[in-house]
Amino acid sequence: MRLLATLAASAAALSAHAIIDDFETYLAGTFPSANWEDASLIAPVNGPPPNPSCVVDKTTDAFGNGTLALHLDSTWVGASSGVWRKESIAAVTELTFDFRIDSFGSGATGDVTDWAFDAMIGKARDDIHVGAWNSMQIYASNMSQDFRGYTIDSGQFEDDLPYGLKLETKKWYHVRATFDKTIGSIRSEVWDIAANALLLDATVQDAGWTLADGDFNAVSFNQGELSALESADAWIDNINVVPEPATLAVLGCALAALVRRRR
Repeated sequence: MRLLATLAASAAALSAHAIIDDFETYLAGTFPSANWEDASLIAPVNGPPPNPSCVVDKTTDAFGNGTLALHLDSTWVGASSGVWRKESIAAVTELTFDFRIDSFGSGATGDVTDWAFDAMIGKARDDIHVGAWNSMQIYASNMSQDFRGYTIDSGQFEDDLPYGLKLETKKWYHVRATFDKTIGSIRSEVWDIAANALLLDATVQDAGWTLADGDFNAVSFNQGELSALESADAWIDNINVVPEPATLAVLGCALAALVRRRR
């Protein structure tokens, strides 16, 4: 009985740090302030940004049904618009979410400098925009219009890690990204939602990553331009951030086994 209680408490403690947001509880046209901070307020590049830099708005899902989602719109060319929050980051963290890019930003001169969307775990600071310091990221490049991984270590050395998956506009994708901050690896699984088709299951890794580089305390979903002439227009929906997914699964199995045995 005592072991059962310990396992239950451990599972509850881990799951308490999970972030789940389908954006359905907000009013259209408002910033999702109940769960997020505005990413543009931290040392914006090419400011001043709009306030807020993004809002929840009405759109349609992959099957044409009405839904609310976070809209990273094309009204501001700069970095970074979007959302972020302080969060305890486990050794292995899983991000799942849906995204749709209605248009890519034109005029970009580099892949890492201009992103239609970005999902990341990283280190929040007061003097630099979210994602420009210690971080592990997946993003859509405005220049190459593809899906990529990206890391910045504690020495500010960057590693761009393309997956080789071209992205289409006006299509909903589902992503599950598993970040291992101890070794600098990112496993990404990407589905075409409407077709229920797995398009990518691959892992990239920063070969020079060290344990000290994974000093993280934040999660962010954002968009930015450092060279492009126009901003992209993108949507993010159904965010789920799970710390230590493997640990949660093991605890869940252990709890289930103990309950069956007790019965």
